[in-house]
Amino acid sequence: MQDRETMKRGAFRAVCQSTNNKPHNRHYLTVVETIMPWIADEIYEDEFMVDNPEEMPSLFFMLRTDNKVGVLTDHGFLDIIYDTYETNNRDCSFRLIRKDKKRARRANWWQPGGKRFT
Repeated sequence: MQDRETMKRGAFRAVCQSTNNKPHNRHYLTVVETIMPWIADEIYEDEFMVDNPEEMPSLFFMLRTDNKVGVLTDHGFLDIIYDTYETNNRDCSFRLIRKDKKRARRANWWQPGGKRFT
């Protein structure tokens, strides 16, 4: 989704919650939860090239603001502060590279190492 004022993009999910405990006549309320706040100029899809997509995750999202990138998976996101990234398809992992640092940050799909959500 995109914020009209800032034109930044965020990620959200709809969660259906029961409002009563009646098994045959349940009422539900749909709540929108923030996965990632309005921080990205662009969000685009990328994927790991895995042999068994049923057994291994393949889809993730790259976040971009100006010339910086970050990562969004089902398990969290990393801030948009990296200059580039590389993927390791076998391990479903990332190397996030900043030009001002000597070492790259390593993360994987299950533990992106940044902001977490449940």
